Amino acid sequence: MSALRASILVVWVVFWVYWMIAAAGVKQGSRTRRIRPGGLLIVVVFLLLRVFRASGFVVHSPILQAVGTILFLAGLGLAVWARIHLGRNWGCR
Repeated sequence: MSALRASILVVWVVFWVYWMIAAAGVKQGSRTRRIRPGGLLIVVVFLLLRVFRASGFVVHSPILQAVGTILFLAGLGLAVWARIHLGRNWGCR
């Protein structure tokens, strides 16, 4: 596994740990159905294993790798910013 793939995997794991911890403090809606964190975690782990297997997506261009990494980090940054900005009001109702 290349250093870039390993670092992206680490960033994903840190992001999802943060996301699960932050999800514990949201307000409860009166009629909302909650997604159980355990089920969501299983789906996330399955998807990460599918993407990061040896025959996953391979990009040979360093420029495309840099652009992809920047977009990846920008997307996660936006998600974290939104979670912080909305605070406990994260949810359906």
